Amino acid sequence: MQGYDPIELARTTENVVCKGLERKYYRFRYTRFYGGSAAADVVGCNLRCAYCWSWKYITQPQQYGSFYPPQEVAKRLNSMGRITRITGGEPTICFEHLLEVIKRIKGIFILETNGILLDDEKVEKLSHFKNLFVRVSLKGVDEKTFNSVTGADGKFFHHQINALKLLYEYGVRARPAILFNLFTRDQLAELQKRLLDIWDGYVLEFEPFVNYGGALKRLEERRLQLLWQ
Repeated sequence: MQGYDPIELARTTENVVCKGLERKYYRFRYTRFYGGSAAADVVGCNLRCAYCWSWKYITQPQQYGSFYPPQEVAKRLNSMGRITRITGGEPTICFEHLLEVIKRIKGIFILETNGILLDDEKVEKLSHFKNLFVRVSLKGVDEKTFNSVTGADGKFFHHQINALKLLYEYGVRARPAILFNLFTRDQLAELQKRLLDIWDGYVLEFEPFVNYGGALKRLEERRLQLLWQ
């Protein structure tokens, strides 16, 4: 099934959530993830994953959030801890804003991304930050499952794989992750093999499904089944 173009969706979303170097966020919080981390939740994304926990904030970016300059975002994150991250939507939208935030982070910064917008130029710029760790959330094990999960054209699955290749080539610390409940053991094993062919340090991190904000209903609407409980 042909789907939308997530790069084009990123462009239209950028018109809503970016204003110069400012970016829309809907909250700042301390979380238990990564052993305790400060999180800034952005508005807007270039994918529409069925299981998304931030659904209304990514599908209705014009209705939520406030604009913050990078120095204010970094100040809030730094005040909450040494491990910081941007999450919720897609942080690589408003890329220049993202770079300005990372420049001001004092501790470890974790970039949680789907990787689709990460090309050579962007990854080269990210490679200059030694406090950066990138977590690429894979949305399928192949083109077909990527399309089912996101609704986007399946060919963009390869953009995610290419992002991991580029991150490795530029020496940026990174890890692939996937919500495992939707795929068989054989599918996950085949994906893992593919990732190890890029770099033998790319071991999949498994995320469990959580029924946030009607996620289970959206899975059913797309005829996706939970294979693991």
